[in-house]
Amino acid sequence: MGRLNSFKIFSNPNTSLVNRTPTGGLEEQSGPLTDVHDENLTILPPPIPFLPSELVDYIASFLFEAHPPTDESASICRVKPRWSDVKGFASASHDLRRMGLSRWVSILIIRTPSDWEVAKKYSQWIRQVKGSNPVTGYPLITHFRRELDCGDGVLVDPRQPTALRTILTHFQHLYAVSIDAHSDVFRDGQNQFAYRDLFQALPPSLRRLEITRAHGPDVRVISTVKSYCPGLEELRLGRCTMFNCFPACDFWESFPFDHDSYMSDQDSNAYARSLSTELSPLRFLRSLRLGLYLIPSTTVLSHRLYHRRNLPAPPSIDWHHVIPQTTPPQGGAARGQTEQLVSLLHQQDPESEFGPRAICDMCIEAVDRVGRKAEEGASAIIQELIPSLEKVQWMNWLSSGHIGLSNYIRLIHH
Repeated sequence: MGRLNSFKIFSNPNTSLVNRTPTGGLEEQSGPLTDVHDENLTILPPPIPFLPSELVDYIASFLFEAHPPTDESASICRVKPRWSDVKGFASASHDLRRMGLSRWVSILIIRTPSDWEVAKKYSQWIRQVKGSNPVTGYPLITHFRRELDCGDGVLVDPRQPTALRTILTHFQHLYAVSIDAHSDVFRDGQNQFAYRDLFQALPPSLRRLEITRAHGPDVRVISTVKSYCPGLEELRLGRCTMFNCFPACDFWESFPFDHDSYMSDQDSNAYARSLSTELSPLRFLRSLRLGLYLIPSTTVLSHRLYHRRNLPAPPSIDWHHVIPQTTPPQGGAARGQTEQLVSLLHQQDPESEFGPRAICDMCIEAVDRVGRKAEEGASAIIQELIPSLEKVQWMNWLSSGHIGLSNYIRLIHH
């Protein structure tokens, strides 16, 4: 270090002087300042004050805090901060890295079946609350609620068809799960479609469950939920539809006339009563989302074949005659018309028709009142028969991309 001329050292108890050679001498002073003339002096900055482990743990929770997605149609799982925003904390020391990663791995995305082995290795990092510090109030041991976002096919292993059906029970403290159920149908040995259960057991700790892009009946999922996690608080039952499947999957190419399984305004009250009977054992259920559109099943054809041409749609639509004819491919005219229907249904409407700032006026006039009446009636029945239920959601045709929601909130009187 170069020469220090008249360097003043404050009598601060946090000031550290180390590696000082004995030449020159430095007498302790009772006053605030000491003049130093020493060529061989190394000065270190004040040490970082010691922080209680509870406070560091609290800081880590703040930095790694996950938040609900801002888009209501997004996954049920929370959104973690960007790794670039927290890697400094996790890289500072071994202890801080473990503290940070224990929070980071509490929310994982499973993209392939092989990811399960990696995810299970992190299970030991998930801890549980054991009380709080009586002075600071900070938790002594933090419980990180585990959440898993499971992609399409991760619960299916062709080599072991049933091996993954109970994998979710291996995760302690599992709080929320989103499952892309698009693989719940397959072609069997006779090339016929068959349903399969992607999971046969769930951990009792589960409080939030989301199923997306399913083809099979909801009752199969509900049955498993009732058996294994009666404490469930939120349930989302989503379907594979013409609005989230571009182009059409093998199932809808084979069954293009069955879209009324999730789009119909007929018998909605009877459906609500039947569903409520199935869900009644879930005494803590507060939020229910259903992947159904309670509107006439002809709504899509009405819009795409008539409203686009600024024409009102007739009460009954014969799609064979309305869809413009093209040269049929090899296989005959009937097959050609069916392919045209599939193509017409599984297409995205432009934002000028159904976007953030525009909704087809003719569709609003045609289905808004009908749809709201069906939704209100069905929601009232469900909320009456399931006293704990605070919110019911339906899919909303009159929304951007047709993937928005209609919300029905129970009015709570105090």
